[in-house]
Parts: sequence; structure tokens; C-alpha cells
Amino acid sequence: MARNESMDIDIAKITKAVHVSEDEVIHELEGSGAVFRTPAGNYEVSDVYLSGNVRRKLREAQDALDAGQKGMERNIEALQKVIPKTVPYFQIEAKLGAPWVKPEHYQQFIAEMLGVTKPEEIADIKIRFGGGSWGVRFENKASQIASAN
Repeated sequence: MARNESMDIDIAKITKAVHVSEDEVIHELEGSGAVFRTPAGNYEVSDVYLSGNVRRKLREAQDALDAGQKGMERNIEALQKVIPKTVPYFQIEAKLGAPWVKPEHYQQFIAEMLGVTKPEEIADIKIRFGGGSWGVRFENKASQIASAN
């Protein structure tokens, strides 16, 4: 019920809804693996806690454990299981048309490929994604300026 209302875990609200103590709610939620207590002291649902920047979360949990905070062992063990394999930078590639690449980066790439020294001279880059394809349309401002003189 609480998950349908918010991504935040409100222990007091859950306690009130199920008519048991806060300790019982926490024990049940943590015991079932539904939530994790973060080093900051709040609770996150497991699918949120075990996703995103899990390397940072692991460092935070380890730092909290090293500082004497109890209960971080469970977090550390779970986070270690979801840490992705480290990929060296030289093995990472973006294919042309990747929708997560910003248009200004395409602009810079096109400028370099065309030998244009100033990427801002390439205007009106329009990138369309859809149906598994992509397209780029642009005009070279430098040639327009040269032809106008």
C-alpha cells in the first residue's frame, strides 16, 4: 500500500496502518529484504537501493561500518552482489545515433570529421530518433558566411 503512494518509506505511516510497533515493521521489512536502512538513517526499497550508483552506495555503507554504524554488513553484502563488472574506458563505445549522446557532442564530432575548427560554425543540428533509425541534418555556417561576402 505505501509503495503505491510514494517511493519513500514512511515507517510511522506503515506502523499506523498495520497496528504493530515500529520495531516490528522494520524487522519484517528488513527481514523480508524489502528495504535497506541507508547510512544516512532512512529506508529505501530494495530495488531502488540496489540500483543506480551502487559503487558510491557501497563506499558509503563501508564508511558507515568503519565509523561504527551497525547493520551495514547486510547492505555491503547485497551491494557487492550487484556491482557491475568494471569495463576499461577504451572498451566503451557509443554508436552514432545513440539517443543519450547530447546534440552538442554530435556537433563537435561532425565538426572534427569535416575539418571545421569551430564546432559552433555548424548550425542547426537536428537529430531524429525513431523506429530504430536516426538522422542528422545540418548546415555549415562557415560556407554561408563565405558565400555572402
